[in-house]
Amino acid sequence: MKKFSCFLLTVCFLSSCATYSDTFFAMGTFMSLTVYDTNEQTAKTAVAEIVDYVDELEKLFSTRLPGSALKRFRFSEQDFQDFENLPAEFEEVLALSLEWMDKTDGAFNVQLQNLTSLWAFDSDEPRVPSDEEIAAALSETAQLDFGAVAKGYAARKAALILESHGIKSAIINLGGDVYIMGDSRSVGIIDPLEPSRICGVLNVSNKAVATSANYERYFEVQGERYHHILDSKTGKPAQSGIISATVITDDPAVADILATAFYVMGEQKAAEFKENFNLTYVDYILVDETGRQFLSEGFSVEYEPK
Repeated sequence: MKKFSCFLLTVCFLSSCATYSDTFFAMGTFMSLTVYDTNEQTAKTAVAEIVDYVDELEKLFSTRLPGSALKRFRFSEQDFQDFENLPAEFEEVLALSLEWMDKTDGAFNVQLQNLTSLWAFDSDEPRVPSDEEIAAALSETAQLDFGAVAKGYAARKAALILESHGIKSAIINLGGDVYIMGDSRSVGIIDPLEPSRICGVLNVSNKAVATSANYERYFEVQGERYHHILDSKTGKPAQSGIISATVITDDPAVADILATAFYVMGEQKAAEFKENFNLTYVDYILVDETGRQFLSEGFSVEYEPK
């Protein structure tokens, strides 16, 4: 099985401030933090705090760790009676997820763990389940999988930690969920048809950039690619004609959520959704199977296609 972490290429400009960077592994992917601050010790302290905090979030949200809060949680009447007793971060992500699941009519869906386990994308032996197996999984009690929101939420929290230390400029790249604080930076969008190159460059400041694409996690059987972004209606990899969806907005968690949702929706439904919900604060770039790019109506970010 070929695996690609969901990442964007970041191109940094020179800064008069000192630069402190760190790379670490969490939530199944490599993450990096680059902080620009006149006080290197402040930067080191803030980055160390973020690394520890992301580790704690993984203990809450992981589908792999046996003792995680997510593994213990089940959708039942009792669970919802005890909703307020959940860890604050878990409660916040669950509430945010349920809100956007409802808005997107399930195009973004965190109740797909039954299906992702069935397809076994995270194992060394992924498989194509039968239609009967998929139907059975869809009918079972839903199990949570925060994979389409956890890194974005972590990036949101990382930015708040940096701000609490008085840091105003940084690049937060948590496995492809990127947040640019302060000074404007260039962010390259990976070409889904040729992931070794980029298909465009954004120039953003105080913005989150998140991409969902078919090159991230997939396997092939008899020449057919099966990617990990599942359609909750069919239980199978989404086939919307879109193979990459990049969202640019203020909140990394919302960017993460909508990148998945727009991938599943496809170009026309994504455009209608943005208009219907008046998401003037959201921009997107969608790439179809031919490499054609679709920019959202009223696209407001500096962008140069390649």
